Amino acid sequence: MMLIKNSIKESPRSPVFSWKLMDPGVRAVPRAARAYFPVIVLYGALSGLTYYTGSEFVKYGLSWELLFLPIIAVSATVWGFGPSILALVMSLALGVALSINSAGGYWPGANHTFLIRIVAFSVYGLLTAWGASYCRRLRDNALSNQSIAKALESMMTPTAITPPPGYDLHGVYIPSQLQHSVGGNFYDFFSNGAGTYGVLIGDVAATGDQAALLCAELRYSARALAALGMNPASVLKELNRQIETKENRCPAVSLFFGILDVRNSCLNFSNAGHEFPMLVRSSGVEELLDGAGPALGIRFKYEYEERSITLERNDALLLLTDGVTEAQDSDGFFLNREEIWRIFRTALNSPTSKKTVSEIEESLFNYIGSGKSDDITMLLLRNSATTQTKSNAA
Repeated sequence: MMLIKNSIKESPRSPVFSWKLMDPGVRAVPRAARAYFPVIVLYGALSGLTYYTGSEFVKYGLSWELLFLPIIAVSATVWGFGPSILALVMSLALGVALSINSAGGYWPGANHTFLIRIVAFSVYGLLTAWGASYCRRLRDNALSNQSIAKALESMMTPTAITPPPGYDLHGVYIPSQLQHSVGGNFYDFFSNGAGTYGVLIGDVAATGDQAALLCAELRYSARALAALGMNPASVLKELNRQIETKENRCPAVSLFFGILDVRNSCLNFSNAGHEFPMLVRSSGVEELLDGAGPALGIRFKYEYEERSITLERNDALLLLTDGVTEAQDSDGFFLNREEIWRIFRTALNSPTSKKTVSEIEESLFNYIGSGKSDDITMLLLRNSATTQTKSNAA
């Protein structure tokens, strides 16, 4: 949560005024009053322009109302509603002064036409100030929401992944093409000490800030539970319990979690309703890591099954979300499983995991085109080291 708060504080805002080059005495002016200073300066400049053009210019040419409506709009957009009202009041005062001091001058009340002009200017000025100030608030809110979204997304995926010795690893998270809020996919890969590494990928059946916070909570909870020495099945059971204890009903969460022991290339894993990871052996054999239990938040107190596999040299394991398996083209047809295997096999000809994931991504978007797209998350793990036996590791 501290990361989100810091991002909100650092989120862009409409500029007020730069005082870095000003005298320290000027910088001592209360911050709330600083926005009025540039308004007064700009007002003085326009007043001088109006004065030196002569009364005939004001009487027969461009009216003072049209000169000062722009300054009101600028004040409300840049400095806020208060300074724009100050500009409106000062502009009205100038209009009255011009009417009195011009040839054949009169008080505004003595001339109905000029009185109507003042009333109309007041109404237009207030509407301009309100509209510009409202647009400013919308812009600031949009910038703030973007900062919050970036902070939440940074909590859902690791900023950098350090692969274990002898392995090549790369992950990617691609938000939905049709989505304007934070998605619900997350993944992680982390060292758990003593040559073991945690690997997980998940999908929350919702979007928005609440889903993103749940993603971050599950991600870091899995890290903490693994650090306590829990096996994958126990981690999923505990995460399921945490969802059960929440006061507000949480959406279902599919999650795959495994612990990789690089000393013997053994991956112990458990699956809570997530897409089966795809494994291509160096021999060309294709396997799905099946054996999934229900998604988290569906059946509480469920005992999840745990399985294990050995990743031999040049084996490649792809963890993915339903944004891949349920990709649709512009006609609404889904990408079938055989085609996904073909794309995966072809991409494995690339020398690195990063290049492999990039080619899979390119193939997916070539298929999707203008069709429907969900969040796409992939994590590829390749064993590029000579497999060690337990005895050698000892």
